[in-house]
Amino acid sequence: MSDYKTPETFDELIGLIGAVKGLQKGDKLMFEIDNLYSMQEWALEQQPVKVGDRVVLDTVIDFDNAYGWKAYKEALAFGAVGVVERVSWNGYHKYWAAGFRPDELWSISTFGGGPQRYDYPESKVFTMNVEHLKKI
Repeated sequence: MSDYKTPETFDELIGLIGAVKGLQKGDKLMFEIDNLYSMQEWALEQQPVKVGDRVVLDTVIDFDNAYGWKAYKEALAFGAVGVVERVSWNGYHKYWAAGFRPDELWSISTFGGGPQRYDYPESKVFTMNVEHLKKI
């Protein structure tokens, strides 16, 4: 069995490519990799929110199209407060995405009778367009 691990982040990919035999400072490939890394850093600096920022959810979420989120619609209402856990490019949707961890997370269930609130001891991270969040 191999110890090979597929890179999961841009930084891991850069590290893997940099480990390829023969890449030295001044190599054309290494120059291009450095440029890509610099572009990513610059693009992250342009985003309205950064990792660790306290933010407020500044958009009403369309829960009919936010698959898997409908159970949390009360906790993810306009004005929910939380922290940005990550910021990255979403190549599928073609936007910058933020991992939003709300301060409080609960769901309302009507299973087995009347509505019941279920509180979660540790909040989940919801990935959304950075434009949905406003720094506070």
